[in-house]
Amino acid sequence: MDNAEIVRSFFDAMAEGDLPGAFERYLAADVLYRNSGLPDQVGRQACVDRVTEVARRIPVVEIELLALAAEGDTVLTERVDHCKDVDGVEVHALPCCGVMRLRDGRVHYWSDYFDPRAYLAEQG
Repeated sequence: MDNAEIVRSFFDAMAEGDLPGAFERYLAADVLYRNSGLPDQVGRQACVDRVTEVARRIPVVEIELLALAAEGDTVLTERVDHCKDVDGVEVHALPCCGVMRLRDGRVHYWSDYFDPRAYLAEQG
């Protein structure tokens, strides 16, 4: 698979209801994961731990991919992340753009740019 296909597969896996498993499979051990307005997550285990907390409330994230561009190890995406609760009800739709860099078939850098207010409000 090329890098664009790997990112698409990662997004598909996120919609299957096992966010921690998707992160475990697709993130490199030394990943740096950045989200606008939130603390960076460094390392796969830190990302898995964080998404495990989130998955208690939002176990499914369906990615509506609006655009994807790939060159070399970098994949850029414009998308809407449809975050759904345990009953499959959408909690919020999060428009964002992201940058991923891959190495050896795994994401080792991921930065998403979005307005974090909807996410932060959901965190209560």
